[in-house]
Amino acid sequence: SLSSQVSKLEKKVEAFMDEKKAVQANFVKKAEPALNELFSLPENWDSYGGSKIKTTVREKLVQLLGRAFSVFSSMEKFLPFPSIVPIPNGMIQLEWDLPEKALEIEFLDTGLFSILLCLPEDKHEELRGDESVAISCLLRIFGEEKIEPGD
Repeated sequence: SLSSQVSKLEKKVEAFMDEKKAVQANFVKKAEPALNELFSLPENWDSYGGSKIKTTVREKLVQLLGRAFSVFSSMEKFLPFPSIVPIPNGMIQLEWDLPEKALEIEFLDTGLFSILLCLPEDKHEELRGDESVAISCLLRIFGEEKIEPGD
């Protein structure tokens, strides 16, 4: 019957959402020690007047990476953890470096991201956009990476 099909579909959606929440929770748990250290940097952390990292950045970081890891997990793709680098204006930059390609995502005061894609054959692209643009760039760089058993 239609109601039993709807019920099965609702259960599948619920299971999928639970799995996404678990992926996000796992990411936050793994990242917590590094994030605590990063967000406890004092004013002038670089001895050149670097600002303390803004508290709004932490929430945005967890949101972006949590969503990115969920997207990759749902596609059975692997997304390596980035380097998280403080920048002097109180924001942060995420960095992924691979042999032939790299990606930098800088958090901006506006809530958007400044993104640098470095692709094979010395091609570079600079973009500015929201969370969706950042995730689409991650997919361009890492979309081919399959999850291997044991990862």
